[in-house]
Amino acid sequence: MELTKKLSDEYLSLWDTCVINPSYDSDLQLSADIIEENQAIYQLVADKTGVPWYVSAVMHGMEASFDFDGHLHNGDPLTARTTHVPAGRPEQGTPPFSWEDSAIDALEYDGALGVKFWNLPTLFWFLEGFNGWGYRVGKGRDTTPPFRSAYIYSGTNHYEKGKYTDDGKFDPNAVSAQAGCMAQLKELERRNLISLSPSHDEKLNENSVGSVASWQHILNGCGYFPILEITGNIDAATVEMTKKFQTDLSLPISGTVDLATWQAGFNHRKLPSWSNTVPPLSKLKNSLPGTPPPDSGSTLLLGITTKLHSFYSQAIWCNNSKAIHSVCASTARRDHSASD
Repeated sequence: MELTKKLSDEYLSLWDTCVINPSYDSDLQLSADIIEENQAIYQLVADKTGVPWYVSAVMHGMEASFDFDGHLHNGDPLTARTTHVPAGRPEQGTPPFSWEDSAIDALEYDGALGVKFWNLPTLFWFLEGFNGWGYRVGKGRDTTPPFRSAYIYSGTNHYEKGKYTDDGKFDPNAVSAQAGCMAQLKELERRNLISLSPSHDEKLNENSVGSVASWQHILNGCGYFPILEITGNIDAATVEMTKKFQTDLSLPISGTVDLATWQAGFNHRKLPSWSNTVPPLSKLKNSLPGTPPPDSGSTLLLGITTKLHSFYSQAIWCNNSKAIHSVCASTARRDHSASD
C-alpha cells in the first residue's frame, strides 16, 4: 500500500489525538520498562541498519513478547529458521541464530533498510505494513472504529475491538489485550526516550521554505560537516554550508535558501539517525561539532548531535538502495497476521 498524503495525514492526526486507554496501563508500563532496559541491544541493530532503535523495540514486543530467544520476524524460536510467515528466514547462516542477526534480517526482508528517513507517517506505515494490510483491505476492515489495526492502535482511544485471532482469521468482537505500537511509542516519548511529535512551532513542508533553524537541521541531516548549531540565525557557517550544498546539487550559488534549494534539501537522502522534527535552538555559541549544548535540556538535540558526530567519525553510510515495498504479514505470538 502506498504511503499517500491522505494516509500520512491520517497517521499524524491519530498520533496527535492519541490518548492511552487506562485499562492497558499495566501492560504498557511493563512493555516500556522492558524496552528501556534493553535499549542498548536495540541500538546495536540500529547502528548496523540505520533503522531507529525504537522500531525494532516495538516490533519485538508485538512479534515475540520481548523474548530474545525468538525471531523478530514472527516470534519463532531462534533455534531454527522461521516456520510461520515469513517462513525460512534467515536464509543465510546456520541455526541457532543470534537475536541481533535475526532482527537485521527481518528489517532487511521487509524493506526497512531502504527507508531514507523515518518521519512519523513512514514509521506507522512501515509498522502497519509489517503486520499486514488486512485491517485496511481485508476482513480486518470491520474493526471498531473501522480500518483500525489492533497492531498499531490497541491500547488507545482509536481502538475498541476487532483483531486477527490467527493468521487470516479475523474476529470483529475480539479485543486485543496488548498495547499496540502507537501506545508504546507514546509512552517512550513520555519518558523522554524518543521524540516523534512534530514541533508545535513548525512542521517541515516541502513546498514552503521554513525557518533558518529548519534549514540548518536539514543540512545536518544531509551529512554536511562540521555540524551546524541550530541557532535560527543566518551566520557565516550556515551561508557557506548552503553554498556548498548548492554547488554539489548544481543549483545557483547564492548562499540564500530559495524554494528550489529548500526542496532539494528536503528531498535529499538523510543520515540514518536524522528526524524530521526540528530540534530546539542552541543557546551555546561556538561549541565543538557533535557537542550538544549542556543547558539546552533537550534529549532530542543530544541524540541527534551525538549520533551524527559518531556517524561522521566512523564514515559509515547507509548505502542499501533496496526500495521499501508493501510488506507481507507476519505471525506474532501475541498479535496474529493481518492478511486475508
